[in-house]
Amino acid sequence: SFEFEYLGLLAQRSADQLAAGDVAAARGIMADSLSFIRDHVGTWVPKFAELALSILKTRFYQGVVKTAQGYIELDLETLAQAIDDCDESASQDATKA
Repeated sequence: SFEFEYLGLLAQRSADQLAAGDVAAARGIMADSLSFIRDHVGTWVPKFAELALSILKTRFYQGVVKTAQGYIELDLETLAQAIDDCDESASQDATKA
């Protein structure tokens, strides 16, 4: 749960940077989040989910596990897209200057 709390903190910080207009800082934080998911959360969640789904008998808790898995996958995709968007924005700004 500490890992997910940390990701929530990073998400808030990147949102704050975007609100302040600092796309580069937000991009850096999003890149940190993406790396953290791949290097930490991604190392144990798939194994945990597989084990939990093999043990759990109720559809409710199976759904909780599947939802958590889906959220992590969506977060990876969303972060990658947001980083690409930041890069595109920076590139457009550089051509205007």
